[in-house]
Amino acid sequence: MDGVRAYPEAHFPDRKVCGARDRPELRPITCGGAYDRRTGYAGNVVVLAHLTGVRGPRPTRAPR
Repeated sequence: MDGVRAYPEAHFPDRKVCGARDRPELRPITCGGAYDRRTGYAGNVVVLAHLTGVRGPRPTRAPR
């Protein structure tokens, strides 16, 4: 995990959170901040993570 960030709804950084990356990354987004029954949550919480490796059998080469 690379970190957890909280963003106010009015200042959510769309490109920073949802923009293209040069590696496999994961960005779960959930509600966060203060809650109001009329307006809902004040912001969002984002977990920042990236792929560090894979496990499993090595791919086999097709016969020539």
